[in-house]
Amino acid sequence: MGRREALERVAAVLSDGGRFIATTHLRPDGDAVGSLLAFTHGMTALGKTVLPVTEEPIPRSYRFLPGWERVTQPDTYPAQSRALSAGVCLDCDGLDRTGTVAPLIAAAPPLVNIDHHGGIKAFGDVRCILPEASCTGELLMELLVDMLAVPLDRDLATCLLACHIYDTGRFSQSNTTPQAFRNAARLVEAGASVEDLAVRLFATRTYRRTLLRGRALAGAELDADAGIVWSVLSLAVLTSLQAEPTDTDGIVEELRAVDSSRVAALVSEARGGECRISLRSRDSSVDVAGIAARFGGGGHFRAAGCTIEAPLVEATERLLAAIRDALDAAPDPGARADG
Repeated sequence: MGRREALERVAAVLSDGGRFIATTHLRPDGDAVGSLLAFTHGMTALGKTVLPVTEEPIPRSYRFLPGWERVTQPDTYPAQSRALSAGVCLDCDGLDRTGTVAPLIAAAPPLVNIDHHGGIKAFGDVRCILPEASCTGELLMELLVDMLAVPLDRDLATCLLACHIYDTGRFSQSNTTPQAFRNAARLVEAGASVEDLAVRLFATRTYRRTLLRGRALAGAELDADAGIVWSVLSLAVLTSLQAEPTDTDGIVEELRAVDSSRVAALVSEARGGECRISLRSRDSSVDVAGIAARFGGGGHFRAAGCTIEAPLVEATERLLAAIRDALDAAPDPGARADG
């Protein structure tokens, strides 16, 4: 199915309906939050009702985006007196990635899936999954603005530009398409600020997050022969710094900057005997989404994540073994870039 046809199928469901529940993945990033808020804003502008729900509150680092306060959690999800027209999942490469929101979404068929991840967990009754898109926000811009004629005001433009800036690494990564630049120009013309969003998304952090980043970088290890750089954050360290789950965001990007690396990894110990993994590839021949998939995770070719249910030392050893397997199977190192 082509891009236009996939978007038209989604547009038909949205046009026919009047009341939707919408969500995104656990530990949402800039594209996920921006997409959820853009969808909510856009559909509301069309006179529709959207109930945005996430398992946990929107991370503090994204609470500058307009409309974040509208997002509820399952325990405060309003009782429904009227049937929902559809459930909408945004930027989510697996229904399980919505956490405790999954039953709420599944109870509101048809289930619409709008995403740019190319993993193997495709789901939904109506799917628009296009890995060639720079971000899910790119698909929403085409859907909302170009197809459904939602007015492109400043709030909507800000949410959509946040998606583009975040998922392209400030328009510096390999997924920065010509369409992403064209969209950015339109969004800036509508009132969104590249400078403000870039600063808030990439150059603003609390003192606590700064200390955490320092600890992670100071403890980084390098296997120069294999081309692996990694760091481990224990639960004790995270607790001592009163770190929130999203406080680790961006650290793996710093690790990937090591010039002799092919794959960068951050292992963060969580409660319940599990570890959260962030992966990045500096080498265009290495698919870190494939590595993450071995542990039930996913993502993109050069940026992915997963959870390993094991103690910290064991999880790290299993992860490094999987990375080495992937590197051994990969072609000779290709072009190395920071994208």
